[in-house]
Amino acid sequence: MEQLIMSPASTSEIIVAKIVPLFALLCVMMVIALGVLKFVFHIPFHGSCPTSCLEACCAFCLGSVSVQLSPLSVIAQQAQLTAFSSIPPWFLCQEP
Repeated sequence: MEQLIMSPASTSEIIVAKIVPLFALLCVMMVIALGVLKFVFHIPFHGSCPTSCLEACCAFCLGSVSVQLSPLSVIAQQAQLTAFSSIPPWFLCQEP
């Protein structure tokens, strides 16, 4: 933590540097999972790749909400309960 405080990087640069690799890993994991489902288990993929990428972006955005909630919390359990109670209502408010 002291190294982050002493670094010349701005707060937004630090946050982007922590979030972008996670997003890249999420995309790679999605491609691997779809490949395994299609070629190993022979499960047909009915849908479009852009829609799947959009869903991955949605999951990424929900993860970034948790990152934004964590500095407001004193302990890890408080952050976990706040995310648990605030994220599910967003799914209920979406149009089908």
